Amino acid sequence: MADSTTLETLMQAASLGSLEAAARFFEEFLEAQLYVPHRFQEQPLSDAPEYPNPFFNLLGVQADGRAVIPVFTSQDCLDDWAGMPLTVEKLSGIDLMNKVPEDWWVVLNPGQNLEKELSPWEIDQLRGRNIAAIIAELEDAEEQTPISFVALSEDAEKELKALLLDLVKEIPSIKKLYLAQNVQLEVEVEGDDSRKVEDEAPRLLIGLECGNLSVEERGSIRDKILTSIAKLFIGREEPQIYINGGSDMMFGLFKQLEPFYERAENRSFFSRCLKFFNKRFYDAKSFCSRCFI
Repeated sequence: MADSTTLETLMQAASLGSLEAAARFFEEFLEAQLYVPHRFQEQPLSDAPEYPNPFFNLLGVQADGRAVIPVFTSQDCLDDWAGMPLTVEKLSGIDLMNKVPEDWWVVLNPGQNLEKELSPWEIDQLRGRNIAAIIAELEDAEEQTPISFVALSEDAEKELKALLLDLVKEIPSIKKLYLAQNVQLEVEVEGDDSRKVEDEAPRLLIGLECGNLSVEERGSIRDKILTSIAKLFIGREEPQIYINGGSDMMFGLFKQLEPFYERAENRSFFSRCLKFFNKRFYDAKSFCSRCFI
């Protein structure tokens, strides 16, 4: 059974593009004992979702048109997030998956340096222990190479930026747009001390934070953007696009950056809806700067 350190280590490796670590993360997640806050606390939760029945006793929060269950790998992570004592129960990952209502989401370790969103599609696959399908989507979406990246400089790719701004304004499901480029990274390789992963030239990376989308909808958005910007990348490598809510394990790294574009009506998940005692109980700006996935 995985402890919190094991899960967090695997999350870190997965965030750098390791498919093997991603597969192991999901395997360990299903067996791990997770801390799950109860729905009924000493004080009522505002902005609560519509629960499936009066007896459902896991805490849910409503934000951006979706219901989300926050869960944690340790009591310390839970305490950091809540800032006050909460009634909780411990559930294995697979038991939690079997309890999640249809079309609800799960967020693992909100407020920590590493965080993982589980979409309704991922939850459905995990109920059947179909980890291979999740990894296959990762492989199909992008060739995953261990990378790190930095925000695209203000003066770089001005024509691309203008084109992307016009595009995302036409796609209401896109809440935030991030622009970055990869940088050289040292990684451990079996049999060697280390190796350096580097491209001939830095590759542009586009991160899109969207609402609740299906696999097909994410693919459609990715294809539309790549088609629209193709003329700018004749003779050079096109950008990689990462979209939250699926199995793009890389997406959380974008949340370390300031978004290049944020839809005016969009307010972040936790800054908007999590209020115990009718007040916010942690610094939402700090949370958003430290999100993982």
